[in-house]
Amino acid sequence: MLLEGLILAIIVGRLAGGRFQRLGDIGLRVPWLFVAAVVVRDLLPVAGASGWAAARTFVPAFQVVGYLLLIVALAYNLRWREIWVAALGVGLNFLVIAANGGRMPADLALVRSIGSQDKAVLVEHGLWPTHVAVGPTTRLPFLADVLALRRPYPRPHVFSIGDVLITVGVCLFLLRAMGAFGLRAPPPPEAQS
Repeated sequence: MLLEGLILAIIVGRLAGGRFQRLGDIGLRVPWLFVAAVVVRDLLPVAGASGWAAARTFVPAFQVVGYLLLIVALAYNLRWREIWVAALGVGLNFLVIAANGGRMPADLALVRSIGSQDKAVLVEHGLWPTHVAVGPTTRLPFLADVLALRRPYPRPHVFSIGDVLITVGVCLFLLRAMGAFGLRAPPPPEAQS
């Protein structure tokens, strides 16, 4: 969902007068922390899913630590209004993942409805490293992956309200950073002091 949102934001941004050159002037603080969060939250769990036993054992911890790094990185950049929206989404995802042992609960009926039978079986049996099935003991199930994009959408998947907020916030941030619709970036942090 985020990838498609970014592609759409770039297209809309260009059509609305935004320029890629402005992206270099956004003054994002601690960008390395965003990279670290993605590596810990996304890349290491992928290694676990592909069979690296040590990584699979620690995937729930990777998820929690990755989200914590992301929260810290976002906190450094709250001068951007759009970051507040993304931060709210990250916070909601972090809450549900942390409350459920480091895994995002997913509605199995929705996972099956989008054609992911194999994934649904793995999630149902607790073998998917990043997800667990929504069930009677699930905490905060309304924040879980309980929404779906189905076919004819080209990349059907399940997602959470947190994912929606992250996508909206990041896309709005990209539009502002590009200067689309005449939006202006806030002054660099040193200019605000």
